[in-house]
Amino acid sequence: QSILGQLNDTDNNIENRVAAKLEEVLPDPSPSMKRMGRILGLLFSSTNNNEVDFMKWVTIFRKLVNSPQIQQTSSEILAQLGERALSRTLRAAFGLPPTPLAYSEQSTVTEDTVLKV
Repeated sequence: QSILGQLNDTDNNIENRVAAKLEEVLPDPSPSMKRMGRILGLLFSSTNNNEVDFMKWVTIFRKLVNSPQIQQTSSEILAQLGERALSRTLRAAFGLPPTPLAYSEQSTVTEDTVLKV
């Protein structure tokens, strides 16, 4: 065999050994993780010359963009990011302290501590 062929065999052997070790350590994947693995396997399957076929991505992306659920979710995400950016900009412009994290256990400011101060 050529040197490149030996290197490829060695790489495949290492990948197989790492995969076997991971299977021993990690718990069994959930059904949704298995589905995602199959989807990613199909999306990242290579063509004859080991390049990713981007036409698969374009068609899938076009279908997702036209989905009403995706449009609604992306609108909500963009609105939340816009609100956050505006809030941070206004706080920075007027020198106000950051607001405590809402619904977070990390926030130690409560109504009781604010009233006592």
